[in-house]
Amino acid sequence: MLENEGDIQIESSRDQKSNRRDGSGGIWYRAFRPIFPQLPPITEPPRPSTSCSAPPSGGTIPPCMSQTECNAQGGKAGKACGKGFSRGVCCDFDYIVDCGNTTSLPHAIFRNPEYPETTKSTISCTINVVPKPTACGIRIEFMDVMLAPARNGFCFQDMFMIAGGGTVENSGFNTQICGLVKGFATVVPINETTDPLQLIVIAQSKNAKWNINVTQIPCSSAFTPAKTICGVRNNPSLQARSLQTSQSYKNQSLKELPRTFPQPRILGGDPTNGNQFPWMAVILFDNTPVCSGTLIDARWVITAAHCVAFYEEENQSVMNRLRVWLGALNIDLMPRQEPRRVERRVSRVYVHNEFQSTDFDVALLQLNESVPFTVAIRPACFPQNKDQNFEGTTGIIAGWGTDGSSMSNVLLAGSVPIWSNAACNIAWSAQSLNIRDSMICAGDGSVAQCRGDNGGPLITQNGDGLFSFIAISSFSAQPPCQNPDFPDVYMRTSSFLTWISLVLSPPLPADSLSPFTPIVT
Repeated sequence: MLENEGDIQIESSRDQKSNRRDGSGGIWYRAFRPIFPQLPPITEPPRPSTSCSAPPSGGTIPPCMSQTECNAQGGKAGKACGKGFSRGVCCDFDYIVDCGNTTSLPHAIFRNPEYPETTKSTISCTINVVPKPTACGIRIEFMDVMLAPARNGFCFQDMFMIAGGGTVENSGFNTQICGLVKGFATVVPINETTDPLQLIVIAQSKNAKWNINVTQIPCSSAFTPAKTICGVRNNPSLQARSLQTSQSYKNQSLKELPRTFPQPRILGGDPTNGNQFPWMAVILFDNTPVCSGTLIDARWVITAAHCVAFYEEENQSVMNRLRVWLGALNIDLMPRQEPRRVERRVSRVYVHNEFQSTDFDVALLQLNESVPFTVAIRPACFPQNKDQNFEGTTGIIAGWGTDGSSMSNVLLAGSVPIWSNAACNIAWSAQSLNIRDSMICAGDGSVAQCRGDNGGPLITQNGDGLFSFIAISSFSAQPPCQNPDFPDVYMRTSSFLTWISLVLSPPLPADSLSPFTPIVT
């Protein structure tokens, strides 16, 4: 007999007693077990979609990417997407500016309509950027760009260009950029008279794509150099000493730092020793030294743009193949043989927005992390007087260049006379080259820059005994190396101070990049 107790059925004690004996006279006990009612079958909730979809109001389908990458690109993480190792989030960019539109956002994104997919057909895409009244520059960062590579120095199939800007010296279009330029960037200086900038992509290949950050740089965030000792040239006798950080010698009198000023020659002369030029940098591509550079801050090296504008590369990102050495003396030695040498990767390359062949040949390399200032590594000083032309004075050049098939293994240096621009212009007119005010000419053929010296500094000694970095080695006449008919040409540092300060300006905080209603035409 069964008795009900709520929803559970149990046997009564009378039935339990009657069931204790089996047919053989033995006693067995029936297990007590509750009997539950049968529940309805469990149905699993529908699994979330693994793909992203357009918002209800319409618009671009957000890409699926990792949350880290989404945050790095300034996006807003949405629902989960993808499968397995490809799982991520739908990254929403509220401030994507479509082709043909105009924006005055502090932060905008310019990308091809199919991004992250490549273009399906030929496209010409233009957006207009209206500078805000408080902005002094427009930063353009190539976060993910795949365009057809250059051929013979020209972008002939796909290209990115900038047009407009009130301070652009060349009227019309600026530098053409193409190839695998992910990690590259530029800055366009602007002022209150600047017209809207036009950012233009022409893509004729079938596998082009671009994702470009466009940020307005407030005048209030312009970079100010740190107050630290710069331009101190070492005496070889200092090899046994080490200054661990800039702070350790910041309070010392300059008279306490021994200095000598020998005059060796860069070609056929005496090599340097003892890290006499602690701001010198070696730039390597695929682990091969290709150019020199100058340390100007703990994370920044300046060089010639042609040293790093590898627009013809098409198989592998350039950024992964660039390295910078600081504190090097003999580049043939292993790192363990030069304990003061420091190697850094390059996280971003800024090419001047007007760089074209011999014009505006300037680039800044942002290192992946700061370098420690020691006796072997210190920054160079910028010119104290930006209006000084230096004509008639003597400068010093240094580098690992050579006139042979390979670079010199040790750092070479030499003295060169600095020409007036008028005299230099007369000399170079034979090659139909116009010497701009943004250039400096130096050398008389006895000492000259050579292959591998490009990107290195031209320095002069100030009245206080420190050295100023006044120009960047750019190009020579053919045949190169000690051509007596033409002085070597350098980019004048003082002409680029505004551009440099904008590049080095700190990024805006994330909360200041919130989108607001753009101007759409």
